[in-house]
Parts: sequence; structure tokens; C-alpha cells
Amino acid sequence: MRSFFEKKYNVYDIVYCKNPEVAKEISDNFRIKGYSVAVSNVEITTGTYGSQNVKKLDILTEFTEAEYEEDEQREQLFRDEIDAMVLAKKEKESKGEEI
Repeated sequence: MRSFFEKKYNVYDIVYCKNPEVAKEISDNFRIKGYSVAVSNVEITTGTYGSQNVKKLDILTEFTEAEYEEDEQREQLFRDEIDAMVLAKKEKESKGEEI
């Protein structure tokens, strides 16, 4: 089982709430259903009401096992590409070539 800090999430939805009580009710409802919810204070600009301070709810779902595997493969490919670039740079430097 992954610890909290090892888990990865997809954004299921984003909700902006002007009323803090409504934000709490919505976030509690999604948490009861098993979602993770990140709540933050943000300032948005609307066409009707101008600048507003609101609660932003990021409703999150945890990666599936297949998504964890795909993500690990992407990360490994990225690490391999970086290793290859560093190796190529070192080879050029050892040959006295300009980088």
C-alpha cells in the first residue's frame, strides 16, 4: 500500500465556490464518496462580478494500477534520456569538442 506522499492523482473536476459553507458541503460530499479533495483560496476574475475571492475545490481520483505503471515507464524513459544526454556531453568534453 502506498503512503499518502507516494500516491498520484488525476483531476476529476474543479469547482469554485463563493460561499465557504457550500464549499465545505460539496467537499464533504465528495470525500464521503471516496474522492480526495484539495481546498484552496484563490482570486478569480469573472465577467459579471469582477474580481472574487473564492474557494477552489480540486476533486481528485487516485491513479489506477495501470496508470502507476505507465507513469513509472514514462519517468524511466525520461531518466534514460537525461543519462544519455549527460553521457554525450561528457564524451564531447573529453574529446575537446565544443558543446
